[in-house]
Amino acid sequence: MKKLMIIMLALMLVFAFAACAAEEPAAAEDPAVEDPAAESADDSWTRIQEQGYFILGLDDSFPPMGFRDENNEIVGFDIDMANAVAEYLGVSVELKPVVWATVITSLTSGEIDCIWNGMSVTEERLQQIDVSEPYVNSDQIIVVPAGSDIATKADMAGKIVGTQMGSSTIAALDNDPDTKASFGELKEYDTFTAAMMDLDAGRLDAVVIDGIAFYGDFNVKSPGAYTVLEENFASEQMAIGVRKEDDAWTDKLNEAMNALKADGTAAEISIKWFGEDIVI
Repeated sequence: MKKLMIIMLALMLVFAFAACAAEEPAAAEDPAVEDPAAESADDSWTRIQEQGYFILGLDDSFPPMGFRDENNEIVGFDIDMANAVAEYLGVSVELKPVVWATVITSLTSGEIDCIWNGMSVTEERLQQIDVSEPYVNSDQIIVVPAGSDIATKADMAGKIVGTQMGSSTIAALDNDPDTKASFGELKEYDTFTAAMMDLDAGRLDAVVIDGIAFYGDFNVKSPGAYTVLEENFASEQMAIGVRKEDDAWTDKLNEAMNALKADGTAAEISIKWFGEDIVI
């Protein structure tokens, strides 16, 4: 009899545990568990819409792309383009000067929302960031004083050459190691302007510089003062730098830029700064 009662009690406990287990909600139905897909959603464009502006990082001494005028206001081709894009998108622009040598860090850390300052597209940069569709072509050219005996890359052997640190000219020079190794010295400056000033002062024999910067500024200010060698170090395209995860923001930039090309706004801005339509 006792054995029968023990067996019955054991069966009752088993049924009780089974009933409790059936009443417990499944973990997947717990409202406190977040959807991983929601966490990874790209909100880059939504975030800019909500704040009402995007932060544009630039070197403010890179005419005609972005520089300070006589009133210390930041102006230039890229500034006008950015303002036109912002108007199309229904937001505004906040300009933030940064150190060009560390501009990618400024972008990836979230300090700025894009790099928009005549940035050349290079393999090294594409390893760290994404870019918009290219909008301008440019060469990394060699500039010497008028009357210089330097006419080819070979003539640069033993000469003092300057360029801007952190610029794509550095990568272009690295891609021609024999010519670079032949220099007497390579000096890197914070800006192309500083390098060109030393060229004018006779402290440099040549400057390797972005063609857009040279033709849009230095050649305009001092026509006939310089000679551009037929040889150059690279032919490149310029684009807007964005974070790799910001696909939605990149898509909106491309949409706006293509709209400005289609309606003629981009051409008007280009003619204002370069005298011709150089937008691709």
